Amino acid sequence: MNGDSSADSLSSMDFESSVMRKGTEVISNVNYNSRKIARAPRIIRDGKVAVIYQPHHGLGWYSEHRIEALLFAPEIVDMIERDAPGSKVYEYCRKMNYGWSVMDTICYGLSIKWVPLSEEFRIHESNGRESVVLKSSDQWFKA
Repeated sequence: MNGDSSADSLSSMDFESSVMRKGTEVISNVNYNSRKIARAPRIIRDGKVAVIYQPHHGLGWYSEHRIEALLFAPEIVDMIERDAPGSKVYEYCRKMNYGWSVMDTICYGLSIKWVPLSEEFRIHESNGRESVVLKSSDQWFKA
């Protein structure tokens, strides 16, 4: 990052061209004729979906805001891959009106976990450090 705010900003055209250069698919399952809730847009690459999480101690990403769309937000995935500062992630979240639960302190140090398409997972949080736990690799019990 060169500190130039114009270079750090992410227009939709920049985002689309960045995604296309990487051979990445942005999927949005929106069916306006259905009463079913649409799935959040997500980036799929090599059969895996980008999931955003906070691997550092402090405050968790999803565990703080509980907004499913922000687990997958393609624009934020692109920012993380470009090493954009957390302040840019925070500005994006404010611009998108995600509300007070997205605090600036949780926008720094985010990571991406690539989860196989359709794999069930959960976000595990301990002391603000999150991890992505795949159902297939976790031990589940039946009562």
